[in-house]
Parts: sequence; structure tokens; C-alpha cells
Amino acid sequence: MTLTLQLENVTDLSSAPIRLKFNPAIVKLTSIQAGSLLSGDGQKIQFSENTANDTGEATVTLSRTPGSGGVSGSGTLLTLTFQAIGRGSTAVTVTDAALKNMQMQPITAGTPVTTIVVQ
Repeated sequence: MTLTLQLENVTDLSSAPIRLKFNPAIVKLTSIQAGSLLSGDGQKIQFSENTANDTGEATVTLSRTPGSGGVSGSGTLLTLTFQAIGRGSTAVTVTDAALKNMQMQPITAGTPVTTIVVQ
């Protein structure tokens, strides 16, 4: 199963630390990939992730290199790939999205939730 985390109409985005939560008895997070939103203008980004499948948590940090400016617009921030390991349903929740602009000021964003059902 693949989920994408999209941002809509963001302005001057520079960094995106994200925390995720899911039920580790139902799914395993096998891959996290940076989307094209932060690097769509050809700039390289810094990307780090830490997945703890035993607790059902993951942290991801994406940031543009200093001096490259922020990005504005809409697009994919992350692509998450899950593997089913049990039956049932699990919420996949963004528990924290501390988006920042180039001045390190917060950018308001929701904390989306989606449900994966494994039969």
C-alpha cells in the first residue's frame, strides 16, 4: 500500500519535520521517500527518517539547503509504503507537522489521518 502526503498552496516552505503514527500489529512501514515538492526546482534537499515499526512511529525531516530559498505551490511531500502484516484497520496519522518557512517561522498545516483496512 502506498500513501502520499500532499501539501496544497504552501508558501515559502523550507523545512518539514513530520511525525507519523500507525498500528504496528496491522502494517509495517517499509519505505519513506521524499516527494518532489521541496526539490521540484532542481535544488537538493536534506532528508532523514527514522522508522520504529515495533512502536508504530516514524519521524521524517526534509529541508532545503541553506540559501536555496523556499518553495511555494502544491505537490507531494512524502510517499509512504506499507506492508500488511495483520488483519484489521489502522489509522495512519500525522501527529506533528512542524512546517517552517525560510525565516524559520511556522507554517500552519493540518494533521491528516487516513485509514488502512487489511482483510
